Amino acid sequence: MKIFLACIAIVLLVCVGLCLSTQKSSYQTAFLAGRPFTELPDGFWKGDTNLPKGPWLGKRFSAGTAEGVNVFQSGADRTEQFSFRMYTAKALWDKGHEVTRIDYNVPENPFWLRPALDEVVEVSPGKLLGKIHYRVFPGVSIAIGYFWQQEGETINP
Repeated sequence: MKIFLACIAIVLLVCVGLCLSTQKSSYQTAFLAGRPFTELPDGFWKGDTNLPKGPWLGKRFSAGTAEGVNVFQSGADRTEQFSFRMYTAKALWDKGHEVTRIDYNVPENPFWLRPALDEVVEVSPGKLLGKIHYRVFPGVSIAIGYFWQQEGETINP
C-alpha cells in the first residue's frame, strides 16, 4: 500500500510540475494575447511543438464541418489519424480567456486519446498557438505543453 501511495504522490508531483512549467512558459504570454478563430481554419496546417514531436506533421482542418485530423509522416507515407472536433469555449486554465478547442473525445479515437484537449488561439493571420491538455478526471485537466501551426506546408520561425 505504501508503494502505491508513493507512486500516486510521484504522479501528482509530475502533473503539478508540468502544469506550472506550462503556465509559466514564455509561450503563455503569446497564448493570452491570442484570440479564438473568427473563422475556423481550413486545409493543412504544418505544426511543431515544444514536446517530442515524432512523426507528427500537423493537422488537416475542415472549417465546413468543424472537424479535423492529425497528419503523420512515416518515410515517404503520409497518414491521417486521431480525429477531432472544433468549437469555441472558455479556457480550462486561463479563466475568462476564449479559445478554439480541438477536442479528441470522438468515438473513432482510442480510449487513451479521448481525454486529450487542445486549446488554440490565432496569434496572427494564418498562425496559431495551441496549449495541450489532458483531462485526468471530469473537471480536472493538466496542461502539458504547447504547439504552433501555420497554414500551408512550411513553418517560418
